[in-house]
Amino acid sequence: VSKEKGALKEGWSFLKPKEIPDPKAKKPSDWIDEPMMVDPTSKKPADWDKEPKTLADPKAKKPDGWDDEEDGKWEAPQVPNPKYRGPWKQRMIKNPKYKGPWVAPNIPNPEFKDDDSVGLYEDFSYIGFDLWQVKSGTVFGNVLITDDVDYAEAARKPILIKMAVEQEVEKKRKAEEEEERKIADEKRKKEQEAKEAEDKVKESAKKSEEEKKDSDAENAKKKEEELTKLAKEQAEQLKKDLKVADKLKEEDKKVVEEAVKVTIDWLEKNQDAEKVDYDKQKKELEDKVNPIFSKLYAGKGKQGAPPGAGAEAQPGKQGGEE
Repeated sequence: VSKEKGALKEGWSFLKPKEIPDPKAKKPSDWIDEPMMVDPTSKKPADWDKEPKTLADPKAKKPDGWDDEEDGKWEAPQVPNPKYRGPWKQRMIKNPKYKGPWVAPNIPNPEFKDDDSVGLYEDFSYIGFDLWQVKSGTVFGNVLITDDVDYAEAARKPILIKMAVEQEVEKKRKAEEEEERKIADEKRKKEQEAKEAEDKVKESAKKSEEEKKDSDAENAKKKEEELTKLAKEQAEQLKKDLKVADKLKEEDKKVVEEAVKVTIDWLEKNQDAEKVDYDKQKKELEDKVNPIFSKLYAGKGKQGAPPGAGAEAQPGKQGGEE
């Protein structure tokens, strides 16, 4: 396949030129090489110079302190005249006698000598390439210079076969790399999706746990408030029982009053106490007052502890209810 062809003597300046411009040739005196000329019919208008280049500034005013006798006659400063048309020039037209640039005729070069040995050498040690390449680093490793087409074709075939094999190997390698890249991308995608799903589950569990903690804390606070209210009601009930228990001995009455006072003071100072603490305090109160009221009601024919003192501290029930 021929990409380019030509003669070395024609494409490069190995030899002196066959022809040169005649050094004795002179441009004819009547040769017109000016493409444009002045229009002879162009005449300057009569009123062209009517307007001056500058004129007195119509907006200028004589200064208040100007004295004509001392300062001289006042004159307004000059400003450009917008109506001034500039110097007049004749119009230019195409020159009908224009012949183009003059070029001296060529004559045979007396110094020209033909040489058929241009480009012929017994041996080549180097070869150069003058080219532009897209990718740097290209290596030209197989170069053959010959004038035998059959020999060149025989040398070309194994090179083409080798190139085809190398191209196929490279194509297969790129396909394998592309497949590995796709597999890696798919793996990363699945890992990312799994991580996002796991993060969502963790976030949901964390949110549920926080909501449960908030709910438990709210319920605990509500229960504590109910227990405090109930315990106070039971202590107040004991106070009422003391008012009707006129047959209590003075020493028993003091025991009950002191126990009730201690319990109420404890409740006021321990609003955030746990249920187990309420139960402990309630039992200490009952241990002190129940034996006293039991003797009182036993004497009246009633069984058990008085209302309020023996009731369970359960939210939603009033002291003395069964």
